[in-house]
Amino acid sequence: MWPPPGSLPWPPTTVWNACLVNCGSRCALRLHVQDGALTRVETDTTGSHDLDGPQLRACVRGRSLRRRVYNPDRLKVPMRRKAGTKRGAGEWEEISWEEALQTIADELIRVIDEYGNEAVYYQYGSGTTGGNITNTSWTRLLSLMGGYLGMYGSYSTSQITFAMPFTFGQRFESNSIGDTIHSKLVIYWGNNPVETRMSGGGNMFNAQTARKKFGTRTIVVDPRYSETALDLADEWIPIRPGTDAALVSAIAHVLITEDLVDQEFLDTYCVGYDEEHMPEGIPAGHSYKAYILGQGPDGLEKTPDWASPITGVPVAQIIRFAREIGTSKPCAIMQGWGSQRQANGENNCRSIFMLEILTGNVGIHGGGNGSREGTLRFPLARFSVDNPVETKISCFTWTDAIERGPEMTALADGVQGKDQLEVPIKLIINVAGNTLVNQHSDTNRTVKLLEDETKCEFIVVVDNHLTPSARYADILLPGTTNAEESDFISSEYSGDTTYAIMVDQAIDPLYGAMSHYDMCTELAKILGIEAEYTEGRTQEEWRSELINRTREDVPGLYTEKEFHEKGVFRVANPDGTYVANKDFREDPVANPLPTPSGKIEIFSERLWEMSRSWQLPGARGDVITALPEYVATWEGAEEARENTQYPLQCIGHHYKGRTHSSYASVDWLQEAHPQVVWINSVDAAERGIRNDDLVQVYNDRGRIELNARVTPRIMPGVLSVPQGAWYAPDRGGCRHRRLHQHAHIVAPLATVQGKPPAHEPRQHRQGLRKEIIMATQLGFLFDQTLCTGCKACQIACKDKNDLPVGVTWRRVAEYSGGTWQQDGDTFVPNVFAYYTSISCNHCENPVCVEVCPTTAMHKDENGIVTVDEDKCVGCRYCEWACPYSAPQFNPETGHMSKCDMCADYRADGQDPACVAACPSRALAWGPIDELRAEHGTLAGVEPLPDPSITRPNLVITPHRDAQPSGAGTGALANPEEL
Repeated sequence: MWPPPGSLPWPPTTVWNACLVNCGSRCALRLHVQDGALTRVETDTTGSHDLDGPQLRACVRGRSLRRRVYNPDRLKVPMRRKAGTKRGAGEWEEISWEEALQTIADELIRVIDEYGNEAVYYQYGSGTTGGNITNTSWTRLLSLMGGYLGMYGSYSTSQITFAMPFTFGQRFESNSIGDTIHSKLVIYWGNNPVETRMSGGGNMFNAQTARKKFGTRTIVVDPRYSETALDLADEWIPIRPGTDAALVSAIAHVLITEDLVDQEFLDTYCVGYDEEHMPEGIPAGHSYKAYILGQGPDGLEKTPDWASPITGVPVAQIIRFAREIGTSKPCAIMQGWGSQRQANGENNCRSIFMLEILTGNVGIHGGGNGSREGTLRFPLARFSVDNPVETKISCFTWTDAIERGPEMTALADGVQGKDQLEVPIKLIINVAGNTLVNQHSDTNRTVKLLEDETKCEFIVVVDNHLTPSARYADILLPGTTNAEESDFISSEYSGDTTYAIMVDQAIDPLYGAMSHYDMCTELAKILGIEAEYTEGRTQEEWRSELINRTREDVPGLYTEKEFHEKGVFRVANPDGTYVANKDFREDPVANPLPTPSGKIEIFSERLWEMSRSWQLPGARGDVITALPEYVATWEGAEEARENTQYPLQCIGHHYKGRTHSSYASVDWLQEAHPQVVWINSVDAAERGIRNDDLVQVYNDRGRIELNARVTPRIMPGVLSVPQGAWYAPDRGGCRHRRLHQHAHIVAPLATVQGKPPAHEPRQHRQGLRKEIIMATQLGFLFDQTLCTGCKACQIACKDKNDLPVGVTWRRVAEYSGGTWQQDGDTFVPNVFAYYTSISCNHCENPVCVEVCPTTAMHKDENGIVTVDEDKCVGCRYCEWACPYSAPQFNPETGHMSKCDMCADYRADGQDPACVAACPSRALAWGPIDELRAEHGTLAGVEPLPDPSITRPNLVITPHRDAQPSGAGTGALANPEEL
């Protein structure tokens, strides 16, 4: 622990820490501690506001850490499922740590003796992905016991990880987002970094900064008008889910027939493009060019006319898109992982690679290989050891390995390391993960499987909270959060600056919680392998050792003492920006790819052979193709158009309020980002659904109940349910209701005028205000072009001021509108959306001050409207009068409350909490005259009221689609969140 523990109370202190969940970013936290308790969460204030060495500003999730640490559903003591009760019934008995660990040790020994090490499975989990010691304590223990059944792939990237090696020899990332400064065209294909990686020092920040500084034309291909489309895109191309390979094929047809391919690149670096560059022994007509032109076995020419009804993209748009790709070199195409998360998703991602290959953009600045954006990696010394068991299954097939393990083979089920499994999974260790139930598919089937104790005989769950997966444990252990232990970690997807972060223990473990390392050390004692496990070190001593080992590879790395003080050690890319496959492009002979040919294999001989030997289930689309072909699949877009019972496609998107299912139980985040299903306005109207109606989404596998977000921001025929909400079934399905219904909604003043009665003190307030001599009038600047609706500002404000659910001084409104034009099977959107972050505007004519009968509401010498709680009687006249809903009644104090622009922070020379928190740097503050002189005077955009009513001290840099106040061209999309 740092500082070293002493007698309580501790003096106030601040320590470095980090958010460790699996978002792909890795953000620094500054944890404020007093008397042994977390009192506030802040983030990195070091670094720059540029692509080189940026501040690692945490997103809305990291800012809510205090609410997660002190969550009511924290696991407090070890528990055992009561004898005779069914898994999942929620009936527990408290046991000691000694009994819990002895039971686990006995079961591990029993299962290994009876079935072998391959019957033990360490379940996929990502709650501590960013950890080092934290993330690998259990796998180190199991490996030292002789190993366990391994897994390959991930729930994030299984298809692209498996497929890309058949084209490039291994899974490579593409160029960094920062490298788009060299691009003439940027395409985010099924890729939403603005929402999935919201770090103020990672991919979101890099994408926003590169776009703002260089203005490169940007196109987003996605079924949703995602935050990346809203924030960055010049054009949004909506596409039916799963039809990406069809769109690529049609684009390729245009590129080939209009001579827009880079033939020299294809001849030099590739195998399988045309008949002249095919592997020996392959029959004629199997080249990629032949497939596209209809000269292959299917005889079907992949024209835009063919692809348009499949994808929903108009023919003219496909042709224009293809020509733009073919004539805008260098072109950066970065595919996200959504395109490959479906049946036969391997072909989607292999197809998207083709656009960079056909145009010769691989290995050059401003281009890429068509994979997801790349990053530098920090050479951090690791705590883990290798698993001696070589047998692996796909991470997704663990339920099959429980149910029919010995039937699973290499050719039918993808078993690796041997031809066939010998035993089923009999014991599961589930650590910091919710895949046991929540994150796996067909949850109802999975639950029934886990309830059967004759199949998987023993389940251990280690977690911080009583998650859906934790409910199915036989032994349940309470682990510590990152605030309660020490570690040394590195960046993940950070672009062209990589870094290491010191994770210092801020508080003692709460309740009866124990760190993973200490649990495993105690288990190792029982199992007789303590010396091998610990090597004589405590967790803090291991951290010191890892820092010292890392220093051998990183010149100038901070000492441990310096890390305690500075927290973050950054390393900038010495080459400026990252370019994937650069060595191969410069000299393909000296630097061949790890494919059999050493070249890019558009046609894969390995897949050709696999298609003849693998045993596939025979469902629609379950085929292996040597070329990246479009294959219609089960439950795909074409089936949805034929299915009268289930005509809508349902996808899932990553959500701002959770990383997968981590943080899902935090009340502030549930308030800020409630679970809703996105449904297009056209589809909603056909079903009589209005915005925020409670609806059920169902198929023959189950149903969920949640509120509807009726929006133009999703393609007709498609629903999107944010993934990761916790499985909470009842007889009617899974229900996800709003945590709190707010009473204060942003509305024009006309809707609330007349509520406060006339009274004498109003004149008194006017006279008092005139007596104040303003030192300067302060105000806020809001850059709408950068706001992504993440609400880090909102959560930082609540954390700083200890605001309960229902009291939110800073809020974020979403305003959207527009229409869709349908032409047969295609759709053309004309939609808009943007966000507005709003708090008190400390107006020139503050009606809240005018109507206050006790003079509690007043302006100070900086023009800041504040509340004197000694005078406030909680009458709420100010709340009713304010058109911005800035004053809010706090039921915990019985008084009105509101933003005072963080007077204490300003007095200390700091930014207000909301300003310092914004990962996008969309908020600023200062003398309003100076802000207006530099940024203009705009303060009135929908859904805000006419600024002439109160003359707010606010300046807005408008979004490209911002509508003027009172225009009425759209609607407030999230009224219940405000």
